Amino acid sequence: MSVQELGVIIFPLFFLTFWLSVFREQQCWEDTSLKILRERGVHTGLTDYIQEIEQHLTPIILS
Repeated sequence: MSVQELGVIIFPLFFLTFWLSVFREQQCWEDTSLKILRERGVHTGLTDYIQEIEQHLTPIILS
């Protein structure tokens, strides 16, 4: 099998794997409740980030 033939096989698989990963990641942050994100995000900084958004951006958006 030539390099070009391998490329024809590998590129679509890479592309499909990439988009499946993006889709799974999107599902996680869209389907997970803020309560769970806050609980699990304590050590990653996500909880602090959510609090910053709530304190600073929410009043701006709602005004």
